[in-house]
Amino acid sequence: MRHPGRKHAGFWIWLSVVLIKPTVALLFKRRWRGQEHVPEQGGAILVSNHVSQADFLTVAVYVWDSGRSPAS
Repeated sequence: MRHPGRKHAGFWIWLSVVLIKPTVALLFKRRWRGQEHVPEQGGAILVSNHVSQADFLTVAVYVWDSGRSPAS
């Protein structure tokens, strides 16, 4: 899997990954689809279907699992 954005992820991103990724794995059933459409570089807009108030957490994990570092 490709991981170009992770090289430059700072301390706070890594801390967030350590805290959020296991929490999301415990709370939600995840079935990722379409990760091949997330570009390796440049901007991308990802939209969730608002299943819950915690969508921002699951989208962040999706982006991370796609090999990118989440940013707003």
